Amino acid sequence: MRKRSFILFPPAIIGEISLRISVLDLYGQIDMVQETVAENGYLYGSIRSRNNRINRAKLPTRRGEFELDTSELYARGLRRRKKLFGEADVAERMSAAGEFGAPLQNIINAYVYGDVWERPALSDDVRSLVMLGMMAASNKPAEFRVHAKGALANGCTAAQVQDVLLMVAMYCGVPAAIEPTRIAAEVFGEIADPATKP
Repeated sequence: MRKRSFILFPPAIIGEISLRISVLDLYGQIDMVQETVAENGYLYGSIRSRNNRINRAKLPTRRGEFELDTSELYARGLRRRKKLFGEADVAERMSAAGEFGAPLQNIINAYVYGDVWERPALSDDVRSLVMLGMMAASNKPAEFRVHAKGALANGCTAAQVQDVLLMVAMYCGVPAAIEPTRIAAEVFGEIADPATKP
């Protein structure tokens, strides 16, 4: 006797697609059974449209969000990025790799800062603290420094950042927190930045 899984589609169907369905018998053997099932055009279309938030006109979605095109996302992300890090720093980072780095900068502006950073569930200070924890845990000191400055602009306190880094030390290992702690102390004015020493 074999256990079979079946996929049920509502009546509204268009076209047909061929699927391979794995059938597992009681002895653990897998037979690949070729079956043809009706494709549900409505289901496919609705999934596709819900997941394509970027390249569509402004339309309200089920959760009250609005669809945006990439040029609007880019402009919105660039505004946020400049607010967080300052115009000079953003200009320097955007031009660091010249034309070669332009596509990556477009992605950063549009999707990172224009989309993900604009989502409403996390406040800006919480999002900054999350970024600091991730950058410290993944050993990205240069990015940690950038986001420490952003955390300061977003109203994070030295005590909050210190607690984040203590959690990094406990969960990711003490070495992961050493360099970020030094950087955070510089950014939050606890110690002098070596670059500013006479």
